[in-house]
Amino acid sequence: MKSNLLLLTAFVLSLVSCTSENEFHQTSFDKSSVTMYADQVKDSVHIFYADAWTGILNESSWLTMTPNSGEVERGAMLMVAPIYFTAEPNTTGHVRFANLIVRSHEDGALTITQLPVLNIVYPYYQFKQGNEISSDNIEYVAYYAATATEGEIRFVVYRDDATLTSDQAWCQPERTTFEAGEYTLKLTLLPNPSTEIRTATLTLTSGGVSTPITIVQTAGEDD
Repeated sequence: MKSNLLLLTAFVLSLVSCTSENEFHQTSFDKSSVTMYADQVKDSVHIFYADAWTGILNESSWLTMTPNSGEVERGAMLMVAPIYFTAEPNTTGHVRFANLIVRSHEDGALTITQLPVLNIVYPYYQFKQGNEISSDNIEYVAYYAATATEGEIRFVVYRDDATLTSDQAWCQPERTTFEAGEYTLKLTLLPNPSTEIRTATLTLTSGGVSTPITIVQTAGEDD
């Protein structure tokens, strides 16, 4: 409760504009933007307002919001309320955007971004070329020595139907099905007896979206 009061006070002191001695006007959010992953269908933002407001979403066939308006209670100087976003999974392979426009005494705006990939925390992402955000241009690659017998991946999924599969017997995850949540997962690796580098592809699937993770194992020594 104390932290909420401090947050509210900070917004009043630093963000509220005064047009007369006793009149205040403010429209702002607790986030500068909202970023969602491809299988993420729920998110929210808090709006701080001193006047009645209405909101609309532009370029948002994949996104809805509730509520889309708010009133100020009698005697209140500054109100705070959540706005909930509901999205469709992003199966397009490309990043997409929607803009929340709030009309009030002082207008406000917020950009909602939905990425085309799942939330893979490790291995870290890299671009194949340039910096285009698309499922074809972002890759996740982890490297292990030929003698390695275990590895690790970390990810977050937002749906209960998530799965993880491997296309190689020498690289196997400790589990293959997941509920929504954050995971640190052990991989069991077999040492590479070959003098050739080898790769395995783990495929994480959630909400109808699949993101590959490449596991690279260096070549073994030539006897």
